[in-house]
Amino acid sequence: MGLILFAGLGPLTDGIRHAASVAADFPSYGISDEYLLVNHALFPLAVTIVVLLTVAVVCSVVAGIIASAPIASSLALGLLTLIARVSNALKGPLPPVLLTPIPTPMGDLGAAMRMTWALDGLLLAAAAGAAVALAFESPVLLIGVVVTLVGVGINRWRHRR
Repeated sequence: MGLILFAGLGPLTDGIRHAASVAADFPSYGISDEYLLVNHALFPLAVTIVVLLTVAVVCSVVAGIIASAPIASSLALGLLTLIARVSNALKGPLPPVLLTPIPTPMGDLGAAMRMTWALDGLLLAAAAGAAVALAFESPVLLIGVVVTLVGVGINRWRHRR
């Protein structure tokens, strides 16, 4: 579910990618970088909330279950995937240190590092989907994913170019 939501948010987050690309440059629009990023994140957040609320309520009515748990898990996953999209937009270009080879007896692990760097948003969204699915049994994975996503996003915001 996290992968589908991450992919579905892609076209809606073009403004977030634009805000991230002009961040740390001269203020073109006369507002701060934070305000520009928040303004561009409001529409994807609103659409995500409306769509996920509608789907959760309809599915719970069809299944005949109480809608509180599906609504809570859907909104948590929506917020986490939006954070993953923002973090992905703030990533910037590939760091040159990832281009160095990593020789091991099994071969070069540099390609695996570059692939992990390229797909980190997708991997974190998949982890968020798994964490939300297991959140009512054990919230430890969900807490770990939230801390990871927020930490990576804050680190990328502080080191934006």
